[in-house]
Amino acid sequence: MRVSPPMQPRYPWRLPVRPRGADDDYAPFSTMLAIKNSHNQGIAHPRCVIVLETEEESGSPNLIALLNAAKSFIGDPDYLFCLDSGAFDYDQLWLTSSLRGISLCDMTVSAGKSGYHSGEVGGIVPETFRVVRELLNRLDDPLTGKCLKELETELPAYARPEAERMVALSGA
Repeated sequence: MRVSPPMQPRYPWRLPVRPRGADDDYAPFSTMLAIKNSHNQGIAHPRCVIVLETEEESGSPNLIALLNAAKSFIGDPDYLFCLDSGAFDYDQLWLTSSLRGISLCDMTVSAGKSGYHSGEVGGIVPETFRVVRELLNRLDDPLTGKCLKELETELPAYARPEAERMVALSGA
């Protein structure tokens, strides 16, 4: 029996959050099963809070607001684990030691003070999409894949052996 209608949020802090359905990863289920298994075995453990952001590859624009609104419920955690990553297969649990970063920018490009017909100003007034593309290409070259030198970082010592192991597992 359904406790609440589909897409009806049920949170103690009453946020206007609309869940979008089941997570495509096994991390939340594995975490809940591990906690339940501890209960079943009578193993003491600290208080556990699971936060599921569920916005996938969208940059999670609502996550910080969610965490701020839920701060009194969540409390001050001693440990924080990010359980959102890919898996090589579903035969075992996998540990992600690194996630790619994200850069967000809000960009407005204007050319001209009003709308122009391309037949009148084509080739004179720059196309704003091309301006944006050129600016982005300065950060990340689409032909070479090279990033701006200032965006590069040192590869941690553990990363290369881990990457080589994953290549070996893939058979590539």
